[in-house]
Amino acid sequence: AAATYIGSLVTLQSQAVEQVATVQANGSIFSLPAGAVKVAVGAEYRNESARFIPDAASQAGTVAGNQQPATSGAFDVKEVFGEGLLPVLKDLPFAEYVELNGAVRFAHYSTAGDATSWKCGATWQVSSDLKFRGSEASATRAPNIAELFTPAAQTFPGIASDVCSGYSAPGVAANVAANCGAQIGALGPGLPGEPNPPTYDPTYTGATGQAALQGVGGYTSGNPNLKPETAYTFTAGLVYTPSWLQGFQLTSDFYDIRIHGYIGGLDRQTTQAACYGANPSEFATNIFCQQIIRQHDATLGAIIKQINFPTFNLGSIKTAGVDTTITYAFDLGDFDDSLRNAGSFSFTLNTTYISHFDTDPGVPGTDLIKSAGDAGLQMWRGLLRMTYTNGPLEVSPALRYIGPAYVSKESALSPPANTTELPGNRLPSVWYTDINVSYDVTEQVQGYVGVNNLFDVRPPETFQGAFDDTGTGTLAGAYDPIGMFIYGGVNLKL
Repeated sequence: AAATYIGSLVTLQSQAVEQVATVQANGSIFSLPAGAVKVAVGAEYRNESARFIPDAASQAGTVAGNQQPATSGAFDVKEVFGEGLLPVLKDLPFAEYVELNGAVRFAHYSTAGDATSWKCGATWQVSSDLKFRGSEASATRAPNIAELFTPAAQTFPGIASDVCSGYSAPGVAANVAANCGAQIGALGPGLPGEPNPPTYDPTYTGATGQAALQGVGGYTSGNPNLKPETAYTFTAGLVYTPSWLQGFQLTSDFYDIRIHGYIGGLDRQTTQAACYGANPSEFATNIFCQQIIRQHDATLGAIIKQINFPTFNLGSIKTAGVDTTITYAFDLGDFDDSLRNAGSFSFTLNTTYISHFDTDPGVPGTDLIKSAGDAGLQMWRGLLRMTYTNGPLEVSPALRYIGPAYVSKESALSPPANTTELPGNRLPSVWYTDINVSYDVTEQVQGYVGVNNLFDVRPPETFQGAFDDTGTGTLAGAYDPIGMFIYGGVNLKL
């Protein structure tokens, strides 16, 4: 009876519906010495709708976790497209095959308006061993239903600091002093005994101040006025499949991506910068100042209680890097006939290098954010997987590598000032070992077991507050906060 009294049935209804109608024509229109020229044209109509409905208790936030609002919405899109392939050279020295290709797509979204995407590329097959490829493209991404229609959802992000702390002191930037003064002044008279009258500078001292920083709440939300974001991309790479080593292949691709008008929200510190660093004459209409809510506190001054995070079309994101994949597969019988029934091995190594990941919010008062090297955007990541197969048995161990990183590279300092750097800001590299074993009992039944993080590697610990995920002591999006995880199951093919 007691369990029934304090318990609650938690339910979630989630539905996504996509209706698609497509008409397309394709074929060869004429031939050249290197091959047929091919084109495809078509049109498409899509209607997409979705809804996410938690139970009443979850929506009210009276069960585990924050409030979860119900979300629903729909949009449709009309598109026309065309693409073509032009063979240029064939069966020539150092040009076994060369082709050019291109595509264009025009779209109209009922919510976000018009969008145009295009692509042009080339493939150069030097020989049966070596191929080069490259492309340049402009792509658009329309906002999805969640980005458009999500109502205010509760969150408790916490903040590392308050830009307005000490705003009335000499030497503070004029914009900061003016904007902080305008916002705090609008609160009216302070409370009895509140520190730092009449400016009521927030102080956040002691354990009470730390709790106030970590306790800053807020709401995330969608925005029905979003427009499509546009990405300009350039890629160039090679594929090497040596004839002298059967089963081996190396692919490596350089990419350069620039996104404009990206869809996203500012983080808590950047929201403050976009408000307090902006022109004071625009304070009353500054949409980012409207997201910061303060209140008088008898102990700490005019502190931040809430920062909201609606979704916007913001400035630009620029990134570049190299993705490389090496694969090698062989049967043991290839080395000795006596091992013909001993099974086969395959090895796959994936590496990713990020040279830079720069975000310009495109908002006055904010700075360029260089995130490459931060946790979640480590400059180096890798995955090595080996798979042994013998009939119905498959054994697949894997080794995951996450390179060294910063919690916040902007907080990193060079010697000798690094003695004042926040503890836990520099994170070591991490290796995780996984293994999966599966067995096909019949053609319709497969059993499997596995272990993730076999050696129970602990994640790097980060300083508490705005730079960890609540309750984990680390950045759970970048590292494994759970530890060794054992699983098993059965797959049925009907």
